[in-house]
Amino acid sequence: MGLAPIPYAACTARFVMLLWREMVARYAWPKALTAASYAYLATLVNPSNKRNPMKAERSPAQQEATRKLVGRRKKRAAAKCDEYSIPPHYTVKLVRDVHSPPSEATCRTDMANQILTTIMGDLPHEEAHILMLDAQCRIIGTVKVGQGGAHNCALSPGDALRPAIAHNARAIIFSHNHPSGDTNPSFEDRALTNRLKRACDLLGIALADHIIVCDDVSKAYSMHQGGDL
Repeated sequence: MGLAPIPYAACTARFVMLLWREMVARYAWPKALTAASYAYLATLVNPSNKRNPMKAERSPAQQEATRKLVGRRKKRAAAKCDEYSIPPHYTVKLVRDVHSPPSEATCRTDMANQILTTIMGDLPHEEAHILMLDAQCRIIGTVKVGQGGAHNCALSPGDALRPAIAHNARAIIFSHNHPSGDTNPSFEDRALTNRLKRACDLLGIALADHIIVCDDVSKAYSMHQGGDL
């Protein structure tokens, strides 16, 4: 007996099950109907064996175009996800170095000269350090902010003030050394002092002094006392 294919609109899993039971009851099929017989019945219900037999078969070119379109959509979605992704989080921690001066001391010019000369007075190259102070003019610590050659040390105000901001300093004493032993300020030293002063004013940090040191503490030059600041 031949059966005509049933329209796709009526093809559901429940309908196939009911049709199978009807066939078993009406035509006295064996109760132990095999899976192959059930699959054959499904092909009668849907001859093309597809989810939607009304959908035409796509050509390889159409399939490739669809694959590329899906790939482009995935890339755009990934790019948008990266655009709004959470940025990395950083934590700044302060670690005291063994050479830091005691924080209980109140800073004076002679004390600053001695501390800074001890740190970098006898170096063969130029270095720049800042002495950070709190609101009561007590010493927080010293930080190296730059290093150069035998005759100069290129430094920006941002490099010098970054540690002061991190340490919540209210004032700083900027200092660098002259390996030649001549502590008279150069034109570049005065220009750097002016840039530092403007940057400190913007940030609310006082530039208390700019001290130039060498291997002899008695030759230390204070721009504040010399009238350059």
